[in-house]
Amino acid sequence: MAVSLQDLAHSYGHTIFTFSEEEGRNLFAELASLTTLGKARRWFTHLCLEIREKIAGQRENSHIQFIGKAKSLITKHFTESGFGLEEICEMIGVSPSYFSSTFKKEVGLSFVQYLTAMRMDRAKELLLKTEGKTYEIAQAVGFSEPNYFSFSFKRHVGVSPSQYRQANR
Repeated sequence: MAVSLQDLAHSYGHTIFTFSEEEGRNLFAELASLTTLGKARRWFTHLCLEIREKIAGQRENSHIQFIGKAKSLITKHFTESGFGLEEICEMIGVSPSYFSSTFKKEVGLSFVQYLTAMRMDRAKELLLKTEGKTYEIAQAVGFSEPNYFSFSFKRHVGVSPSQYRQANR
């Protein structure tokens, strides 16, 4: 059991000795004093709780860093037509299911909703600031199929790209 706890602590940059040293305790002396199964159980339970408390903050920070990295990658690659869930998961090195659930929990939108919103915001800018054709704008914001872009734009914004351009000029 101690070896498993040591492995867990080590994966977060600690050792089980770290926890005892911080409180001025001697881990080996404590282990030697465990003369009954009840004492051993209480001691290991206490050590588990200490490890859990110590790494909880690090896990929370890793979620924040994870989401920050994901947002940065989305901002960098959202205009690429092949960019999607599989690609970002490969870049970050996590499974699609873990990524999707964590992203939704932390951001409040699914990855697809977030990506689509970025693409639509950029499309609205391009429709107002350029004279580009709808199919050119579709490609510029990561849609390889212009008809699907128009469909998505209307669903997201409420009007077609050409109607949006006319109404906001």
